[in-house]
Amino acid sequence: MNMNSRKEQIISLLQSDPKDSFLLFAYAKELENEEKWSEAKSTYQTLLSNDESYVALYYHFGKLLEKLEQNDAAVQICTVLRSLQCR
Repeated sequence: MNMNSRKEQIISLLQSDPKDSFLLFAYAKELENEEKWSEAKSTYQTLLSNDESYVALYYHFGKLLEKLEQNDAAVQICTVLRSLQCR
């Protein structure tokens, strides 16, 4: 399956369930693969707003923020992850 068809399938599934955490995460990863950093960041932010307990989000979102040289925001995201792991 090529990336476009995978991305298209994710988009189609998101239309029926726009708050699905796994689909939002998968969509953000597809955007990262296409180097659409701003859109990926926005999708991660949406996922964070919808489901702050989706642990996989924090590492990948933090790494994206680091790539964008938004180091303070990356540290903040990683700090939240650390607090979730301690619960």
